[in-house]
Amino acid sequence: MYGALLIDEWAPYDTFNSDAHNWFAKQIGFSRIFQIEKNKKTINGILKFEYSSAEPQVYTHKFDINIPAHHNYPIGLWSGGDSIDKRLSCVLFIMDSNQEEKMVVDFAYQNTKFGQPLYQEDISLLSSNDVKVRDLLYCQIKKTLFYNIDYYFKVGYYKTVNLYSEDNFLDISMSLLYNIQK
Repeated sequence: MYGALLIDEWAPYDTFNSDAHNWFAKQIGFSRIFQIEKNKKTINGILKFEYSSAEPQVYTHKFDINIPAHHNYPIGLWSGGDSIDKRLSCVLFIMDSNQEEKMVVDFAYQNTKFGQPLYQEDISLLSSNDVKVRDLLYCQIKKTLFYNIDYYFKVGYYKTVNLYSEDNFLDISMSLLYNIQK
């Protein structure tokens, strides 16, 4: 198990006052490693669940120069302030009889809700009228071909609300990577 807590604009002496401006970002996760052996093949795996949320004030600031972003993308939690992100994944490492990796299969589901990160005292998590939703279900396969060339194949289904120009779509991608260290 793992977790993290970020308290933005924390004033320790004012922590329990009703007018304190303590804004929170939270993360909690659980990972479990497992192994399956069958017909001289070994499958190592990791099952992972993660929940993270950030209040609207965490990834914004009253002065634009202090907003924690790079090219308008949040630094840290990828979905930024005023968001809740839930992930569930299972990654399988399929090995041969020599315990060399033959293939990696990654199954995952992710649900993210985005609001409007605003630097105002009286708003709460996902209270804006423009909440965007993204559900992503995908399967990705990685196989090393030869001479340090890795092949990736990914199929993902996106179900979205108010996020992209198309609300629901299928994404298929293939990649060849050469000499990327493991």
